[in-house]
Amino acid sequence: MILRRAARGASIFLSLLLAMVVTFTVEPQKNAYAFNSFTFHRTSAINYANAYEFNRNSSYPNFSDNCTNYASQVWHEGAGVPKDNNWDEFKYASGGYYYTHSWSVASSFLSFWSGDPYVVIRTISGSQMQQPYNGLDLGDAIVYDSGNNSSSADWHHTGVEHHWNSSGDFEIQNTTDEVVAWNRWYYTHNATQQANMRAHGWRAIHPLSSDYN
Repeated sequence: MILRRAARGASIFLSLLLAMVVTFTVEPQKNAYAFNSFTFHRTSAINYANAYEFNRNSSYPNFSDNCTNYASQVWHEGAGVPKDNNWDEFKYASGGYYYTHSWSVASSFLSFWSGDPYVVIRTISGSQMQQPYNGLDLGDAIVYDSGNNSSSADWHHTGVEHHWNSSGDFEIQNTTDEVVAWNRWYYTHNATQQANMRAHGWRAIHPLSSDYN
């Protein structure tokens, strides 16, 4: 594990360098958000993910497509990332829920975090999405393209990096509640969708300040 973390440190450093020279295509920011600094607690993120993978937290809504809502919970409740007015959810005392699109919709989640100076957005290339390892760290978010559009990405699914072993990396997700190979998404789509995914890439969201608490 120590060697793997050291390798991940090198990979993350390389990712930071690459992020400086790569231009990403994401939804434009609609507002000038005032982001707060935070420390991302990686082990706590995974502990929360495990606790609520199948058993929904009643403080939050439960959608038929629940993946991004779940990832947001993992980041807030588990990793300790603070909410703000533009990335928020709460339960009304009288019943029902309030939530922003950035909390519950994959494309808006990516758009919101793309404006945050405390994270790095990394592009996962077409060749890398076919490999068993991704170089991500515990709790990093992965936003997947559906591959349905040839002209632009259709951000459709969000997962969270869960663990890695000799077989590769694994992500945890909701909607279909499971821990799966991080790139299984690619192999459950047809050849045309796969070609579009390779053209657009996927996106990984990596918090800069973190610990393993």
